[in-house]
Amino acid sequence: MASATVRAALAAVIQKTPAKTSRSCKLREWAQELIDKSSQGDIHLEAFDKFSLEIIKCFKDMILSVADKYKLHTSKREFLWKEFHLATITGKPLELWKQLISKLEMSIDDCLLEQSLYQEVFEMSLKEHFVAVCQKTVASVGEVRLSADELNVLRYVSGYVAHQLLKRYERKSTDVYEQYVTCLGEMAVAGEGGDLLSYTTIWMEKVNRGGLFPVNDNTFHLFIEIEKCVRQYLLQHLAKPSSDRDSYLRNVHQKIVDNEDVQFHWTLLSQDVDNPNHSISLLEEIIKLAICKC
Repeated sequence: MASATVRAALAAVIQKTPAKTSRSCKLREWAQELIDKSSQGDIHLEAFDKFSLEIIKCFKDMILSVADKYKLHTSKREFLWKEFHLATITGKPLELWKQLISKLEMSIDDCLLEQSLYQEVFEMSLKEHFVAVCQKTVASVGEVRLSADELNVLRYVSGYVAHQLLKRYERKSTDVYEQYVTCLGEMAVAGEGGDLLSYTTIWMEKVNRGGLFPVNDNTFHLFIEIEKCVRQYLLQHLAKPSSDRDSYLRNVHQKIVDNEDVQFHWTLLSQDVDNPNHSISLLEEIIKLAICKC
């Protein structure tokens, strides 16, 4: 499986590199030679398989290490690419490449193939890491077991929360709050959606009497994910003794903030907030107000 991934990455390098210069032509030749030699004889096959397993493990370990440190997907991606470029210049990937070329008895005097191959493999590893979140996002509305009326109310609540926070931060004049206002204002831009999203949007337009704005579909998805988390923890919260409820509720807030699906949708909405800590603070305020109104 690992060797097939690396061969696919080499094929992608060939496909994406037009034969326009002598350097690009040479890169294509080397990539094809590497593919051919990777399956010629037991020694070459074993060397290529070992290289493939180790380089993919190296990238996956890097991704997991960075992903555990940062909550926002935008921050994860930024620091992941920094780690990637640093590693390919001075770290283990550089040594693995030298070992592979030596084992396959190839002579490659240009680092472009190595860099291009590693970028393809790293992008594949990143996609594999984030694909589960993306798949959940596409199907999130269909998976929520909420009635049409409940979804209508949730659409209304999302507009209320965004509007209340917008009014709160409009009165402040720092750069951070200006970014908050921009971010919250972007939530009000109407978007196109499927039948369910269109239905709730029409309902919202009918009941709105001022003081609210219809939110876009990315915002609605965020509130659906928040609602899913709330429903998961609500019964546990109600079952707690009164003395423990406040502590448990704080824990629930944190779990919702850390939820992968919530984080994914929030990343799409919070592009206007530069600082990751400020972005998380705004998300926390949205969640607190949403829980109070749900």
